[in-house]
Amino acid sequence: QFAFFNPLHASLHPATRQMDAEVVAMVLRMYRGPAGSCGAFTTGGTESILMAMKTYRDWGSATRGVREPNIVIPLTAHAAFDKAGHYFGIEVRHARCTFPEQAVDV
Repeated sequence: QFAFFNPLHASLHPATRQMDAEVVAMVLRMYRGPAGSCGAFTTGGTESILMAMKTYRDWGSATRGVREPNIVIPLTAHAAFDKAGHYFGIEVRHARCTFPEQAVDV
């Protein structure tokens, strides 16, 4: 019955929205989120990285006055970090990694 539908479409799968809300509520309780806390549920690696980068860029601007954000990542990092940098105006600095240890050389 569900083989041909994407469960990410909440209109087709109302239980998905309920599950998202329950997961966010559990995490808020687990981390003792104060009154008014909220959360967001992402569905994959790229989306999660994009939303995290945008959130930190916005938070840095609002709370610390950061006007030229940047991030240092290893050359082996997920491509979504570069994509987020491009989309959100964040300078991405790449650090070399040693082989075979894969230690980041900063």
